[in-house]
Amino acid sequence: MVLKTQIITLAFSFLFGIIFAFFVNINYQFLFHKRKVIRILITFLFILDMALLYFFILKWINHGILHPYFLIMIFLGFYINYPFGHIFRGK
Repeated sequence: MVLKTQIITLAFSFLFGIIFAFFVNINYQFLFHKRKVIRILITFLFILDMALLYFFILKWINHGILHPYFLIMIFLGFYINYPFGHIFRGK
């Protein structure tokens, strides 16, 4: 893979981690819904949508090549942005 494509994919993975943390914080209220079925359904659909979005964009950027350091960048972006989630949860 060309270096330019790798850098673009690394930057996208990092930004996706930030966006993923943002949406997890927004969907935080659904994790504590009274009905267990709704909690499971919302969580399943959320994770499925986010995974499909990542892989579709990854396919568009670099033809779907996945390296472990792309996943590390997602975790790094998530880890950096997740502490700011209390702003969206209202705590």
